[in-house]
Amino acid sequence: MKLMLGLLLLPLTLVHASPATPEPCELDQDEESVRCYCNFSDPQPNWSSAFLCAGAEDVEFYGGGRSLEYLLKRVDTEANLGQYTDIIRSLPLKRLTVRSARVPTQILFGTLRVLGYSGLRELTLENS
Repeated sequence: MKLMLGLLLLPLTLVHASPATPEPCELDQDEESVRCYCNFSDPQPNWSSAFLCAGAEDVEFYGGGRSLEYLLKRVDTEANLGQYTDIIRSLPLKRLTVRSARVPTQILFGTLRVLGYSGLRELTLENS
């Protein structure tokens, strides 16, 4: 089964957590919204901890300057989204910020395709 939703949640499933490694993602909830911050700058980041962000409206990922090209082997960037559109629409995501990550064009276009079905209002890509 090929999941286009996987493009949106791709970093979440790539590496399994190690008990000795602290979770890089933290939730912060205030009266107005739920925010999630992830710092993947460790040499062996725990990408799966990003599942914590699934219920957040405002998500910020720091990629530690790494290239995400190796993810191309794990994703079908042209998969049929049909059966996943309801799931994508149900995500509360409103703002997404990705910092310091080199995103291949195929992953960027596939992710934008998925995000087109979401309630995302603001996408920020920063090279910091």
